[in-house]
Amino acid sequence: MLDFLTQGIDMLVNPFYNYGIIVWNLMMQLVGLTARQTPEAFSGITWEYAADVLYPITAAIGATLLNLSFYIGYIRQASDLKRGMTAEALVEVGIKVVAANSLLLLGEGLMEEFFSISSVFSGLVFEDMPMLGTLGFTDIGSQLFFMFFGFIFFIVCLVCAGSIFLTVYGRYLQMYLLVGAAPIALSTIPAGGGMAQTAYAWVRTFFAKTFEVVVIITALVIGNKMCSAINFGNFEQATGLFSGMVQALQQMFTMVFLSASVKGADTLMRRTFGL
Repeated sequence: MLDFLTQGIDMLVNPFYNYGIIVWNLMMQLVGLTARQTPEAFSGITWEYAADVLYPITAAIGATLLNLSFYIGYIRQASDLKRGMTAEALVEVGIKVVAANSLLLLGEGLMEEFFSISSVFSGLVFEDMPMLGTLGFTDIGSQLFFMFFGFIFFIVCLVCAGSIFLTVYGRYLQMYLLVGAAPIALSTIPAGGGMAQTAYAWVRTFFAKTFEVVVIITALVIGNKMCSAINFGNFEQATGLFSGMVQALQQMFTMVFLSASVKGADTLMRRTFGL
């Protein structure tokens, strides 16, 4: 009879709490699986369009811009009254042209290699993705919390998990756009000066977005371990009947903290490596 009563209370009071746990764990599984995929595997149709349709078009534009960049670089050197147009300066411009042309021809393959490296790194920490366990029927205080704040708990789970997933998911859109923009950006290398900063900006952005997912997954794992190590035990003992409520609040704190950590992953990546 007591077991039946307990199950009945769980069914009536806990649904939003249990749904929140299900949503969070499901979204974390999706985040982990998505982060392990390369752009080629994530969406084959999109990658075919970016690599087989968009990249050749921008490569043709880049080839034209490469010639223009060479002339700009040549004129820049020739008009420098301090240095003058020496053989060394001409060779330097020529090396930049060869380097830029090689990147245009081999750029797609090089990008795929870096995508694979990022995918492998993400897979190494995927097994420790933060999951939440249900508390079930614990005490009267917990049931009161689930009754009055269960919907809020569900909303927190939905918003935080959705925010993390959209951050990881949206990264792929940016990477497809980077693939298409590569030839145009890299063709500015021979021009030198401020115009060449376009190529350097693309390189920095490419590495930042490619390895951003590694920082995101690592931040989720480390942040979850940090929250698990917080000593809520003293407060839990002091609350008596409300120990389950304290555990639920700790879960909410963990989700909010992880969501905020993921939002700052891009900034941390750029500042740490100067990207």
